[in-house]
Amino acid sequence: MRNLFTIVFVIAACGGGGTGLKKGGGVPPPPDIGKAQPPELGKPTGPKVEISKDARNDYAAAVQYFATLDKEGKWNESACKSSAEKFQAVVREHPDLVAAQFMVGLSYHRCNLLQEAEAAYQQATRMKGDPTKQAMALSNLGQIYYKAGKIDGAKQYWDSAIKANGKLVAARINMASFDIESLRKITPKAESIERARRRLG
Repeated sequence: MRNLFTIVFVIAACGGGGTGLKKGGGVPPPPDIGKAQPPELGKPTGPKVEISKDARNDYAAAVQYFATLDKEGKWNESACKSSAEKFQAVVREHPDLVAAQFMVGLSYHRCNLLQEAEAAYQQATRMKGDPTKQAMALSNLGQIYYKAGKIDGAKQYWDSAIKANGKLVAARINMASFDIESLRKITPKAESIERARRRLG
């Protein structure tokens, strides 16, 4: 099951609007979620979050449903909403499970239900207990805002995601692509090339 969780969370979200998607409206500033620290051997990583057996089972079932839809390519609006509802049920039972809230957003994101995805991701960024999943939500919000033409807002969210988790590949690639795109508009070009190179590290 561990491999299944890993696969689900690294799936790139395919591309509407909540607060940041309204026409002419600004993008809300990304929250400061801190930096995800690697665990030190023999030291606790923070307060232990107790997850009930029922919540674990419900979450595992929701993940399996999502993975099956993804594997079989059966995403449509009804399937996306159904998947989101399964994860929402888990969040209602266990409000601290950031992973489930992130998956609510990703379920909506699969069908370009961007308003719902944005709201779900924003909620995930405000939850406590899992900076990695919060960083992933920030990164996907960056994708949503970029597709909505809110370039500066997207950059802020990608920057925040990278600061929270420097190993977040999607956010780093998006920022590198952003820097490369700026070659057409910004001089000197060498500076943009170097920035893009550093993003991909």
